[in-house]
Amino acid sequence: MHSSKIIHRLTLIGLVFFFCYSQTVDAQWEHIKNHPDVHQAFIPIIADVRNSTVQIEADKEHIALGAIIDSAGLIISKSSELEGQIRCRLSDGTIYPAKVLVRDAKHDLALLHLENTEKRRFVSIRWRNNKDPQVGSWLVTPGIGSNPLSIGIVSINSRSIPHERGFLGVQLTQAEQGPRIEVVFPDSAAHAAGLKRGDIVIGLNGDAISNRRKFMGLLARMMPAQEIKLKILREQREQEIQARLGRMEGVDALETRFGIMNSMGGELSLRRADFPLAFAHDTVLQPEQCGGPVVDMNGYVAGINIARAGRTCSYALPAEVVIQLVDKWKGKPEHQVFFQTPTDPQP
Repeated sequence: MHSSKIIHRLTLIGLVFFFCYSQTVDAQWEHIKNHPDVHQAFIPIIADVRNSTVQIEADKEHIALGAIIDSAGLIISKSSELEGQIRCRLSDGTIYPAKVLVRDAKHDLALLHLENTEKRRFVSIRWRNNKDPQVGSWLVTPGIGSNPLSIGIVSINSRSIPHERGFLGVQLTQAEQGPRIEVVFPDSAAHAAGLKRGDIVIGLNGDAISNRRKFMGLLARMMPAQEIKLKILREQREQEIQARLGRMEGVDALETRFGIMNSMGGELSLRRADFPLAFAHDTVLQPEQCGGPVVDMNGYVAGINIARAGRTCSYALPAEVVIQLVDKWKGKPEHQVFFQTPTDPQP
């Protein structure tokens, strides 16, 4: 191991020891992890991977992070955050427009390609090539700057994150032609999409809808942030409306002590459940800081941050899962043209 890394790790251990024994750990843990002196110790660890991290913007607003996985300018990020005209800002300050090539709803990942790069070769991330980091291991989330965005510790091994149903935000009755909307909840997905009282739903994502039970059953299988296409009757005229499902915050335990505490500290990711496999760490991230790499103490990418799920709980897709998905994308003829060929020069 490089001597400078050893020195910085020893510095880190000393800092943590000092804080842990000079203050109440439970009350000061967030302060410890986010203290500037502690962050300084992690700067060498992310020195390389930050050059493979991008800040994704839409309409000049920072919406997510991403990771460069191929020197030809291919990037992976959190799919459900990618809306509008997308641009990627690199660590050197350059900005490129980006095109979404494919989305995988199951893992909430998307593959993007940087455009107008004049055949520039980019530095890709280095994957961790063994099993998931152990519980108690330190992890670092880099941005495009020299300092870490946040640090944390693995809290739960990889597991399935259960399904959470998406919320449209309507009350329905049964009409002759199909379910009729009686109430549209304020600030809901239905309200944002322009649905109105009296609209009759006759189709969902291409499936014909004739009754309320079928409609609610299909919605129950869908997730927050998922896009749906509705066919409705409004004043006997057919219309198509697109909506993006939200979350039913009223049943998210917000009235309980746990729910109130979990919602403190900022916004949570809209899609933060229903992942086939993810490990949890106590890094405090904002939703726009998800989609990029999370690295181990050797600077290797252990996974992709996929959601801020709670006040001190973030989920990451394990490196092995993401690598398998990328290999699947590589195997599709329509995507192969974007990936670097074996004869291409390395960056």
